[in-house]
Amino acid sequence: MRFGGRSAGLIAAAAIVSGCRNATPTSSVCLPDSIAAIDVTVVSAKSGIGPDAAILAIASRNDYRDSSRVAAGARSGPVHVYLAFDEVGSFRVDVLAQGYVPWARDSIVVSEDACRQPITASVMAELVPSSSY
Repeated sequence: MRFGGRSAGLIAAAAIVSGCRNATPTSSVCLPDSIAAIDVTVVSAKSGIGPDAAILAIASRNDYRDSSRVAAGARSGPVHVYLAFDEVGSFRVDVLAQGYVPWARDSIVVSEDACRQPITASVMAELVPSSSY
């Protein structure tokens, strides 16, 4: 079996057509990557950048729970929090930060690709300072 020239091009095209993000140029076989189902972009509604406070984000679905904590610190842009690795389905996401009104969104739907891996859903959590609530 030869993987040079025209054969490599056909294999690469097959990998793209298969719909698997992690297929290699020489194979359309799905590889065991761990993929976040949800990417939460957290910003302060007042400043447009991530809050300086520690952030706790929680994804839940029936009996499933996943959480991630981001330490407090000065931010120069939005904060991304990744949740529910390798999961699919409909989730609720809650984001908590001291000094901000709790944020929640239901029915965040994560589907799967041809490799049965999640297609990451992106959501924006604009946190409102509790003093302006």
